[in-house]
Amino acid sequence: MQTEIKEVIAAVFRVDRTLIAANASPDSIPAWDSLGHLQLIQALEQRFGVRFQLREIQTMDTLSNIEAILARKLATPSTLAPS
Repeated sequence: MQTEIKEVIAAVFRVDRTLIAANASPDSIPAWDSLGHLQLIQALEQRFGVRFQLREIQTMDTLSNIEAILARKLATPSTLAPS
């Protein structure tokens, strides 16, 4: 799943996927500002077919946090976005 998340991050922030570290965050990706964060959330929701709660969005500030939240979401069918 980390590879797919990196692909989304790379597309949203227009960076090379191979340069995205496991600890990637707004501190390491200059384009990851508040607007970029919302664009990333939207792209992740579309890519994985989920909806994030506000409290989740607020903690999705590193690649590892995003991966953990997505893993929980995908393991719980009731958290998937309506089709």
